[in-house]
Amino acid sequence: MISRCWKGVVVALVLLVAIPVESKSAEVKLGLPLQQQRDAFFESLTNSTELQAAGIQIIATHYLNDKEVLDATTEGSIDVGLFALSAFDQVRFDGLRLYTTFTRPFFFRNGADLFAIQDTALGDAVLSDLRRAQLFPLRFWNRGLSQIVARQPISSVQDFYRLKVVDRKSDATNTSALESLGAETTFDSEVSVSSTLSFGPVKKAAVLDPEEREGLAGVRGQLYSTEFEPIVGILAASESYWKQLSERQKQAWKHALEDAAARSRDQIRTSELTARQQLKIQSVQLTSGKRREIIAIMSKALDGSKIHKDLLTVEEARAQVSVGEQKKKN
Repeated sequence: MISRCWKGVVVALVLLVAIPVESKSAEVKLGLPLQQQRDAFFESLTNSTELQAAGIQIIATHYLNDKEVLDATTEGSIDVGLFALSAFDQVRFDGLRLYTTFTRPFFFRNGADLFAIQDTALGDAVLSDLRRAQLFPLRFWNRGLSQIVARQPISSVQDFYRLKVVDRKSDATNTSALESLGAETTFDSEVSVSSTLSFGPVKKAAVLDPEEREGLAGVRGQLYSTEFEPIVGILAASESYWKQLSERQKQAWKHALEDAAARSRDQIRTSELTARQQLKIQSVQLTSGKRREIIAIMSKALDGSKIHKDLLTVEEARAQVSVGEQKKKN
């Protein structure tokens, strides 16, 4: 009788060991800028079944700006941070500059061009270089390209001369770039996009992020857009958080980020298509010659040698993309 009881206990213990016990979900603090809207990238991460299955529950923590998110990530006060690459402009890390290839105005023709170049060895090198900042860069966070939207086409350096540009976000780099081309810039975060372009001189424009284009619905007549500045960020993990993760959790992050990046790109493509079809925005494509002319003038006013090196690096990556596309056709 006793022997049978002990046998039952042993069998029960074996079954308990054999049955995998679900780990409790661990809250992961994800920092992001206060003004940032919940885009497809962020929503995909927070709803990821891959992360949830690995016991990772994302809790959003807001900070005043991108720089504060970067600081909190490097200090380890948050687990992961979502912030713009331009935040690195405000900090000092020896030898850190590769990221600027993805922040320069007029370097990229459209969102697809930006994505394709990030998928080359250049994109890998940028992420690897950011390790100098004592964090683990996990994935690019793309939001497409900002645009200069105007009531007349802007396709050459001459079109910028005395162009009155309203920028709703204070950005010293944007201002310097546009003023070097002869534009007259004004910062006004309160003005509506519609009123900016509906009244006043014809030679007037506004710098808009993709999510701001909906404000153009009330503007009468044809509008023209010229691609301006990449809006690129990264999701980065603090060193302390990343080191304590299991291999399973790291793989869960990898798969979740691949899905988030794909959803983000689909959202940007849809946004660009909607802008062309519904908002009467005609895209103006700068020729390679005109783009180089604009960049050459900018480099004289800004840091010329760095801009020149970044342009060459992007052109090399673009050549890699072309070779890859040709191989697929063949």
